Amino acid sequence: MKEYEYLTKALDATLAKYSKEVLSPYANKRNTIKFKAINNNKEDLIELPPAVVRILLKILDIMAEHRGLVIIPEGRELSPQRAAEILNIPLSELIKLLMEEKICYHKVGSRYRILIEDLMAYRNDNEEKQEAILKELVAEAQELNLGYGSG
Repeated sequence: MKEYEYLTKALDATLAKYSKEVLSPYANKRNTIKFKAINNNKEDLIELPPAVVRILLKILDIMAEHRGLVIIPEGRELSPQRAAEILNIPLSELIKLLMEEKICYHKVGSRYRILIEDLMAYRNDNEEKQEAILKELVAEAQELNLGYGSG
């Protein structure tokens, strides 16, 4: 990565962190939030719905952590390769999940297509199962006094 790109990303992350801190107190409000956009000699008043502010906060949080972000609209159909990338698993593992019908899919001609909602439902379900298993392991370790105290 070029030094300029690195410095730009570091500045973006710093700005994102600051913006998130300033914006956070407004996120739980039920009313729209008004912003004044100022650029050069032009000023505009912008009104954002609370849902947009919450999404903006998530984006700023991701940017502050120097992580990338991809926004995929609902209803989008994904190729198996893209779905595997999103789940961070090999394509062969994704195909196995499709064949085991653990992820819903349909075919367009001879090609598999996965709705983003179905992929996210699988991912969320899988994360919940992993979290439950982890809690069980921690509880078992605490019972056996393996150094995983509760506080």
